[in-house]
Amino acid sequence: NKFDIRTITYSVILGIVLAGWMWTWGGYWFVIWIMIGFIVLKIAAEYASTRNASATIKKYKVGAASFLATMLVAIILMTLLIDKLFIFGLFSQLSGILNFGDIKSETGIFPNVYVSVAELQSVGGLDEIIKRLGLPFFTTLLSIFYLFYSYLKTGKHIDTVVLLTIWFVGPIIAALVAVRFTIFFATPMAIGTGILFSKIIRMVTDEDKSAAE
Repeated sequence: NKFDIRTITYSVILGIVLAGWMWTWGGYWFVIWIMIGFIVLKIAAEYASTRNASATIKKYKVGAASFLATMLVAIILMTLLIDKLFIFGLFSQLSGILNFGDIKSETGIFPNVYVSVAELQSVGGLDEIIKRLGLPFFTTLLSIFYLFYSYLKTGKHIDTVVLLTIWFVGPIIAALVAVRFTIFFATPMAIGTGILFSKIIRMVTDEDKSAAE
C-alpha cells in the first residue's frame, strides 16, 4: 500500500530477473504483456465496482509505480550490459502482440534457432487444442469459474482470477498459430488444477464450509 524500501527492493529484484529473461529469449514480451494486462484489468475491475476514479488511482498507484520501477531496472541493465539501443528493440518487441500471426518466425542468433516444420504447424481449431491438452484444460477452466464465482460472492481472489484468466487465454491465441506454443499452457494449467483440487480437498475435510470461500 506504500512505496517503501520493501516495495523498491522487490521491484529491483524483479527487474533483475526480468532482464535475465529478456536476455534469454526474444519472446520476453509475452510476460510483460501479462503484467500489463493484470494491472489494467485490476484497475478496470476496481473502477467498475466503485465508480470512483480517484479512489481507484489511489489504491493502485503503488502497484503501477512498482511495475514502472521494475521495467526501468530491466531496461537499464539491458542497455548497459547488452545493447545501448535496447529501448528501441523493446518497443518493437512489445508491438509484436499486434502482429501475433507472425509469431511463428524465428530471427536473430542463439537462443532463437530455426525450428522444424512440425513445430511451426498450427494446431487447428480450439477443439484440437482441447484434445492435445486433455483433462487439465477442463480442470483449469473449472478453477477459473470457481475463482470468478468466489469473487462475485465474497470479493476474494480477484488477483488470482485475473492473472489465471489472461495467462490461460494468451496461450490459446498463440497455439492457434503454432503448435509449439502449447507449452505456454504448462504453468497456468498446473496452477489452475492445483487450486481446484485443493478446493475439493478443503470441502471434503470441512475446512471450507461453502464453495464460495
